[in-house]
Amino acid sequence: MFILIPITLFGWLGVVFFLFKHLPTHRALVISFVTAYLFLPVYAYLIPGLPAYGKMTATCYAVCVAGILLDWHYIKSFRFSLIDIPIAVWCICPFITSIDNGLGAYDGFRAFSEQFAYWGVPYFFGRLYLGHFTGLRTLAVGIVAGGFAYAPLCLFEFKMSPQLHQMIYGIPVNNYAFLQSIRKGGYRPILFNVHGLSVALWMSIATIIAIWLWQSGSLKTLWNISIGKIISFLTFVVIIIQSTGAWLYLILSIAVIVSVKFLRTSILMIALVLTVSGYLYVATTGYFNGDQIVRFFSTAVNPDRAESLQFRLDQEKLLVAKARQRIVWGWGGWGRARVFNEYGYDVSVTDSFWVIIFGTMGLMGIFSIIVLIFLPILLFTYYFPAKTWLHPKIAPAAAIAMSLICFMTDNLVNNMGNTVYVLALGSLSGVIAVEIEPKVTGKKGINLKTAEQFLISESRSHPAPEVRTRQL
Repeated sequence: MFILIPITLFGWLGVVFFLFKHLPTHRALVISFVTAYLFLPVYAYLIPGLPAYGKMTATCYAVCVAGILLDWHYIKSFRFSLIDIPIAVWCICPFITSIDNGLGAYDGFRAFSEQFAYWGVPYFFGRLYLGHFTGLRTLAVGIVAGGFAYAPLCLFEFKMSPQLHQMIYGIPVNNYAFLQSIRKGGYRPILFNVHGLSVALWMSIATIIAIWLWQSGSLKTLWNISIGKIISFLTFVVIIIQSTGAWLYLILSIAVIVSVKFLRTSILMIALVLTVSGYLYVATTGYFNGDQIVRFFSTAVNPDRAESLQFRLDQEKLLVAKARQRIVWGWGGWGRARVFNEYGYDVSVTDSFWVIIFGTMGLMGIFSIIVLIFLPILLFTYYFPAKTWLHPKIAPAAAIAMSLICFMTDNLVNNMGNTVYVLALGSLSGVIAVEIEPKVTGKKGINLKTAEQFLISESRSHPAPEVRTRQL
């Protein structure tokens, strides 16, 4: 069955090309990224000097080829906006880090190409094809559909153990992830992902978006099934897969929806953004002590989870101390940011995305990723008051913004990359650049209050920007 891996990965180029040729670009893009993340094998082929060709990059390569061959004139029409500065800085950071550490231009280009493939490509095409309210709704519905399609498979692996990847592709994901999947009464599903935590985050975000679309009336049925039944099924799956993080994100998101619906305030969403940013600020100083958090988890959540959290925090202290030795641009790649004992053995464990970034790219990396993810969210809350977030047209954007907060929060303790979330980031940034920026800056004398009223009125009385389709 191992032969299915190259057939699937390289055949995916043709599948994506077919989708772009026969479907509207916004639908083809969403189907390509969501399907690849959910079902492609966890495997990669190394390419010297370039990003490995695997699950995370297959769609990025395919979309680039399809876009250049089928839609080059539209791609050339892209206009750089101020909102795109953070992604440019984020992509260039690895190159500068390599130069700063004396690793050379070749290593810098390799590091840049990886960053651009994983982040720049999905951001760019999300910004280009999904950067409007219709595109955001397509993405939101696509994530819900992906979660609903994954739910029965989650139930299978919960009962039978994580076996689907080996049954279909002939190899297990990894034994370490399998051991961590064992839970009381069953297993945490892994499916076609690197870890069960990635699946748990996906199912939680799919449920969050489904609830938001249901409350706004933006989505009533999916595949002729009522959205209420879909939410009930998704929530049940999130509960039984036994991931504390997934439960937490779901609870926080419901709290945000309640505050928006009844209090008409965005304060809770903004508070979450500030909390995550504040944690990163304090943690990078090297003086953070998480004893109180560990005690809370030990008494209120689960002693086993508290023990795991304590181990993570202890490792983070070691890695932060090493990172602060090159605090501005970091240590670069090749494991230089890790901690070694006197015998040269690696004694560090890197679980958290932010710790990896701080070690490899320093404060510039931390600052750029915070601005990249949170700036579009804050601008969205700035220009759109909370009372509009349950409007059918604007609700998908609010749901995507909340999903990105959950993704960034998860990065405080895990490193579960997903190009679909980067696609969502590009889409939300596109709304800021295309829907808001020209209207706010292009009218003389327009103030914030007038801009809000103008945008809200327009969103209620006019359809979304035209979704492009090619002449076949």
